[in-house]
Amino acid sequence: MADNNNNSPHSNTFLKNLSQKKYAWMEEASSITTPPFPVNKPNNTSEQKVSAEAPPRQQQQQQQQHSSPKKTKKQKLTPEPEIASPYIPKKQKHIKSPPSNNMIQETLPNVQNNINNVQEMKVETPITENIVHKPVENTVPRKPQPHFKYTTFPVKGYNILPTRNITSTFARNDTTYFPGNKAGAEEISPDPEEEWRDTIIIHPGSRNLRLGFASEAFPKCVPHVIARRFKTEFPNDTTESDMDATTEEEEEKHQEALNEIKSELKWRMKNAKRRAVPNAEGQVIGFNTTAFKETILDHNDPYKVEWTEATKDGVDYFVGEKAINLPVPKGSQYRIRYPWKYGTFNRQDYSSLNAVLGDIEAIWTEAIISELEIERADFKNYNVVIVIPDTFNRTYLCELVTMLLRYMNFRGIIVQQESTCATYGAGVSSAVVVDIGAQKTNITCIEDGVCQVDSRISISIGGDDITKTFASFLLANKFPYENIDLSTTFDWRLAEELKEKWCTMNEADISVQVYDFFARTPFKPTLKYQCKVYDEVFLAPLCLVYPDILDNKKKGSKGSWTVANDMSNGKQYESYPIDVAIAQSIVNAANGSEEKLKRYFTSIILVGGGGKIANFSKVLEDRVLSTVLAQRSFIDRVEVLPAPRELDPEVLVWKGASVMSKLDIAKDMWIGAGEWEEVDLVMEISCIIIYDNTASASVLYASESVTEILGYTPEELRGFHGYKLTHPDERAALGVIHNANVMEERMSSVTAYRSLRKDGSYVELDAVVHYCYDTLVSTNFTVTSKHSIERKMRSNTADYAQMIDDDGKIHIKGAWVDPQEGLKKILGLQQPWGKNEKVEKTQEPRFCMILNRYTTQSTIVFATKVCEELVDLNQLDCIGRSLYDYVASEDAGSVMKQIELSKSNNMISRIRFDWITGGNKSSPVEAVVSCTYDGLVMVVRLASGVISRPMES
Repeated sequence: MADNNNNSPHSNTFLKNLSQKKYAWMEEASSITTPPFPVNKPNNTSEQKVSAEAPPRQQQQQQQQHSSPKKTKKQKLTPEPEIASPYIPKKQKHIKSPPSNNMIQETLPNVQNNINNVQEMKVETPITENIVHKPVENTVPRKPQPHFKYTTFPVKGYNILPTRNITSTFARNDTTYFPGNKAGAEEISPDPEEEWRDTIIIHPGSRNLRLGFASEAFPKCVPHVIARRFKTEFPNDTTESDMDATTEEEEEKHQEALNEIKSELKWRMKNAKRRAVPNAEGQVIGFNTTAFKETILDHNDPYKVEWTEATKDGVDYFVGEKAINLPVPKGSQYRIRYPWKYGTFNRQDYSSLNAVLGDIEAIWTEAIISELEIERADFKNYNVVIVIPDTFNRTYLCELVTMLLRYMNFRGIIVQQESTCATYGAGVSSAVVVDIGAQKTNITCIEDGVCQVDSRISISIGGDDITKTFASFLLANKFPYENIDLSTTFDWRLAEELKEKWCTMNEADISVQVYDFFARTPFKPTLKYQCKVYDEVFLAPLCLVYPDILDNKKKGSKGSWTVANDMSNGKQYESYPIDVAIAQSIVNAANGSEEKLKRYFTSIILVGGGGKIANFSKVLEDRVLSTVLAQRSFIDRVEVLPAPRELDPEVLVWKGASVMSKLDIAKDMWIGAGEWEEVDLVMEISCIIIYDNTASASVLYASESVTEILGYTPEELRGFHGYKLTHPDERAALGVIHNANVMEERMSSVTAYRSLRKDGSYVELDAVVHYCYDTLVSTNFTVTSKHSIERKMRSNTADYAQMIDDDGKIHIKGAWVDPQEGLKKILGLQQPWGKNEKVEKTQEPRFCMILNRYTTQSTIVFATKVCEELVDLNQLDCIGRSLYDYVASEDAGSVMKQIELSKSNNMISRIRFDWITGGNKSSPVEAVVSCTYDGLVMVVRLASGVISRPMES
């Protein structure tokens, strides 16, 4: 018992000594030859015998032990019996002979474990009979035990310094690798003394722009519209007219949806024990046909509109209310446009991305100056929180942030999604956010403040569709103001006002009622009308549930420019029943969990101005509960949560962003202009151009993003000679490089040059050219910075890299070719073309594919004909299939990794893998991959030899 009591402090002392020695203990333990045991000195014969048997390095270590007694003393792992040691109980100190194995095992467990560990280590000096003490006879045999089974300290000692700084040469200090501001830096964070008066919350929408200080309770609401003057005339197409001609098939579909809506109303009236008014439709039409109108003079109209007057030498643009109040007759030089449409940038009415950004900057700048009373020069003292849709395009987001930081010169910015801000505003952590905007409805499930990616659904219907449907029902019932034109701003505003006042989904309000309304037209007296309505006030909002009644012919148009990243990891629908979409989103987010299903179905948040209709939430609950998905999941209750503290659902998202900006976590989320520029987060605009294999390099194909770079449409460039798009001073140098690319059949070659835009200006491009049998496939990138990370990575990962100066001189760069030797080589090459401009030399068979970069499966979009000859791939049948359907399973992981690297860094990736050709056959191939806005370009050729893979452990 006494032994056990004394053992504990001894063991603690031993651990303390080890922790104090730390790395010194590690070095000494690794240099131990043998554990010196307290025995008599061996005779000279034994020593010589050991020295003869040991290797030279071991002899040197033994000499060091005998010549340095102090060092030998430090290396002792077991105590001498003649000397008092804290590791042996006091009652054992008089024993002169070595202790028995039983005693050592009982009293020195930690020491014995250390000895076992040293023996387990690869000690260079062998343990001989002359050095190790012979065991005492009649000892009890030991039980086999794992080494270090009972130890409580690290085998290699305690770490003193961070191992990252010891073992890595990446960074030997604690500074951040990326330049820029640290998280929470005062240079980009709001001033605490201002109490959030220097933080602006901006929530853009398709119709309205909400902005205000974070210190305020409610935002300012400004129409998100601009009236800009142009030299040429444009047709007035601000809003689509509902009086478009329809086919018989569309008319039948429309009538069927109308019958379903009326059946829905009858069922609800019966369920609410309400009787329908007999001959209600005849009463409404009869009254409206003979309705009386009254003229209201301007001095008697308290809500008179101050119309904006435009002179010939007037301002270039009007924004907000002034733009809406600007009369735009036919032949006017002004055009009214909304830069935000269907939850993203307006691609229908704008010819380029820069035009949209220019109008957005003008609207936001004027709104901040007029509504928040901040001078343009003081923007640098304010921070901005920008709220974007959940499925907003990443390219557009980068351009938007660049506009705010670089051009509007704000101090810092935070980007937040609408759904997460809605949960902040509602005060919940998990919910289903249904955002019904003017032109789009977004549905997202939020779990613990995080957006569930698979649950995101976006539908291109909203409050504007209710307005159009309501106006069509009114006109069908002989609306007194029969000349209403929804393409004009003033008549559209009238229809919006009538929808907000008259529409209801309360069955008790469905009866024949008489309403008054005022029609105000530019520079004319106000007219007062009386109108009767019946069921159209209930039927119009049901268009969200029965979208077949809508006219969606014009919604699919994307205009002359687009980016393929519209819906990253989300589902996009032109029209879809909102109740089914909510149920589908919940099922996707729950992922089979019954607990999540019940929680989501009972925590639906309705936000946005499109759903501000009386009793709409109750009707939505019934519709969601009646869906097939809800019935299959055995859901017995659906609940739409009301807005907290009677807060307007229209401003709930803005309020949530205001709350978020005041939290402590927001301190680490601010992005400054310096960090944004230095880390080079500004995305380069890129496109694909394919040239033929002739001396003139005529354009065969150009992707859509070429319009953003050069101003030409793809159709305009087709057949264009490539040299006509270059600077005259650089054409001779480009001819030399073009000759080398074809003659040497280069897989990847980067050339920096100036390209001609449609407006006559020049833009600096990096063209990555891949020689592909009878074509040259190029991926072209705009140069945002000559020293950007992306540009360096392109140059270092290409086979050849050339830069052309303004005077036409060629500079060879890159990590693979010597500059002087490379320049001499390309200047000495002969031309590969004959008299007919065709290549006369034998060419290596290669094929090119364009892949969808915005899918994880890298779907094949296009393939050249040579693919059938090389890998037995049908040129047409492969379209729409995943690239990995043709990649050997052993190579799929490495191929996906290289493709993702090319996506994220705009670098050129080299891939080598086995191509599955069918019938369990494969062909070794190698390929190069480069990435653009419009897709991934992959050029493939057959590889020699067998694909070598690392051995699995």
